[in-house]
Amino acid sequence: MPRNIVEPKTKLTVIAGCFTVVIFSMSFLAASYPEGWTAKPLTSLPKELHEAPSIAVYEKNIHVVWNTWHNEFDSKIYYRHSLDNGKTWSEPVCLTPNSTTAIYPVVAVNATIVHVAWKDYRNGNPEIYYRRSVDNGQSWSEVQRITYNSSRKNNIYDVGIVVDGSNVYLVWKDYRSGSSEVFFKKSVDNGESWGSDQRLTYDYTPSYAPCMAVNGENIYIAWEDWGHRSNICFMKSSNAGVNWTEKIFLTENVTAGDSEHPSLAVWENKVYLVWQDTRTGNSEIYFKKSIDYGESWNETRRITDNTTVRFNPKIGVYGERLVIVGQGKEEGRFIIWYMTSDDGGENWSDPVKLTDGEVDAYDTSMFIQSYDIYVVWQKYYEAGWADIWFMSRSSGKPVVTSILLSNTSVSLPAVVDVTVDGFDPTYDKKELTCIVQYKSPSGSWNNVHSEFTGEEWEAHIDFSIDFSSGGCLVRAKLINPEGIESEWSVYKTVELHGEDSDSSVPSFTLPLMTFVLLAVIILIRVRDHEEK
Repeated sequence: MPRNIVEPKTKLTVIAGCFTVVIFSMSFLAASYPEGWTAKPLTSLPKELHEAPSIAVYEKNIHVVWNTWHNEFDSKIYYRHSLDNGKTWSEPVCLTPNSTTAIYPVVAVNATIVHVAWKDYRNGNPEIYYRRSVDNGQSWSEVQRITYNSSRKNNIYDVGIVVDGSNVYLVWKDYRSGSSEVFFKKSVDNGESWGSDQRLTYDYTPSYAPCMAVNGENIYIAWEDWGHRSNICFMKSSNAGVNWTEKIFLTENVTAGDSEHPSLAVWENKVYLVWQDTRTGNSEIYFKKSIDYGESWNETRRITDNTTVRFNPKIGVYGERLVIVGQGKEEGRFIIWYMTSDDGGENWSDPVKLTDGEVDAYDTSMFIQSYDIYVVWQKYYEAGWADIWFMSRSSGKPVVTSILLSNTSVSLPAVVDVTVDGFDPTYDKKELTCIVQYKSPSGSWNNVHSEFTGEEWEAHIDFSIDFSSGGCLVRAKLINPEGIESEWSVYKTVELHGEDSDSSVPSFTLPLMTFVLLAVIILIRVRDHEEK
């Protein structure tokens, strides 16, 4: 069932309490999937309406939330996790046992801290509520109410959550001011406390479907702006949400077509945006990117060209690798599809169907790590009966998730510390071997010794005075006990400044020039004295 339907009107089977029975032996629901993909249901009998799944992944720990309608007035939020890259799953946990109508949950994770937010009617007014787990979903904090609005006219939709370190950010669409506007809220202590609500848009036109991406202090938000037509707007903050730029229009539909359902992803300085667009008459997927932190954007590109409908795209990024998962309609059935780019969006694969169209598929949520793709969606059988399914494509390779340098600009000689993190879908970290290499500006790749510290790997590169000035590249990869290697990490650069570099000029040139000038002055004065 489409996610914008808040309350089902069909009579459902009444299940007392807060529980879900899961049965996986359902051969009559078997389906075929693309090569390399595996799928399994996260919900099953009894027949209930499970909807609005959301997924977050950290290394091989996968976290999924959704809401289940036990009857037309009782919906609760459920959670499951896998700590082995989707091989096995925990039993469902109800996160809202004391609520009657809790819907549309979203999840984010950093290390072992899991954050879940949702829309809740427990106090009569629709508000945002929140819980967190600091131990990978083994236990949960008490429920926190995040928003407080007295107006019964207030309504909240499209809640989104992202996390970066100890900073947790929420964005949503809110009607408290009488019109639909974008609001923002943040926590700087892993969700223990929250700042005030920030209204980001002040328009006479409605603002819908906000989405958000974050990298360090940089936060990016895009949304639909409904004037005469729907267009995609964008704003950003470079200081963790303290200040925001003015909104800009990234599409300019005036007389024909609507741009809807934006999705953002960010990797370092590059920001990627996709959305659905009907400017040509058919709903297709369009793409833009920025390579300067959202300051400027390239030309809009249409990246699907089909007689079938494509809509509601979600984008993920890992280095230069981009993945889009979306919905479509073929031969009267709603399907899930995906497409990829391995060069930062310059070239794209054709869309590939993930579901076979035997039943309708809605409500996608996705995450990528290296070559691994994780997707959850709603499999809709009939009125009042839909399940949540999980699907993944794993390369089986280790993955380098980060490589950090203690300094990116040094004067020779110097030592630069390298910290590498990553995981393997099968083996523990301690069983992996980490290879760190560096390449001098004029040399070849060299190995440097690394050690596992219990959580990550550390290496030290000794740049002697013999190195030439310029950019030195650093990279890393992981190898598991079977000899299976990860891809090389994204290169990191250390700028080396030697005695022949520009950085040394001021310390030598200025005293020399001063000495020459003084000598000239003395010679002139001596000459003048002799002439007298």
